[in-house]
Amino acid sequence: MKKLSLICLLSIVHAFPMNAQQAQKKDHQREVSILPYKVITNDAFFKIMSYGTPEGSMDHIQGFEYEWGYNYELLLDVKFHKEYMADASDRDYILKKVISKTPAEEGLTFKLYLNANIYLGEPEPGVSAFEEIEEGLYRYYDELELLIPEELMPAFQKVLDGEAEGKSTFKIIGPNRVELVSMNF
Repeated sequence: MKKLSLICLLSIVHAFPMNAQQAQKKDHQREVSILPYKVITNDAFFKIMSYGTPEGSMDHIQGFEYEWGYNYELLLDVKFHKEYMADASDRDYILKKVISKTPAEEGLTFKLYLNANIYLGEPEPGVSAFEEIEEGLYRYYDELELLIPEELMPAFQKVLDGEAEGKSTFKIIGPNRVELVSMNF
C-alpha cells in the first residue's frame, strides 16, 4: 500500500511540472524596502552580496544603483520566467521608481559574514573575496571597503588566511565604506 501511495504521489508531481506551476504566477509591481547594508548569500556555486530587505534578501534589481549607507523604498516590476533559470530563479526584479533614498541612522551597526572563500565547497587557491587596497583597508567582493582597526588586525588576518569565518559587527563610515567594530566568532 505504501509503495502504491508513493507511485501515485510521484505521478501527480510529474503530471504538474514546475513550469505549469510557474504559469499561474502573474507579473506585477511591488514596493520593497532595501536596507543600508548588504548580506552574504549563496548563489548557484558561489557566495554573493545581496540586497538586504526586512523579508530576506534579493540578488539583483535591474537598473538599480545601490549605495551602502542608505535606506531605499523602491517600486519594482516583477517579471516571472516561463521556466526556472539555471540559478533556480523564477523572476526578474526591474526598478520602476526610487520612491525614497534616505541616509542610515548615524552610528548604525550591522552584522556581515566574513569569509575569504567565494566558492561553495573547497577553497580555490589564489582566489579570495578580499583585495588589499592599503594597510588596514580591504575591498570585499569588489564593492565594499572594509577599514580594519589595528587592534582587530590579528583576528582579521585569520579570516584572510582562511583559518576563521563568521559574522562580524561593522559600522558605516562613508559611501561604500565600513569599519570593523568587533568579530563575533
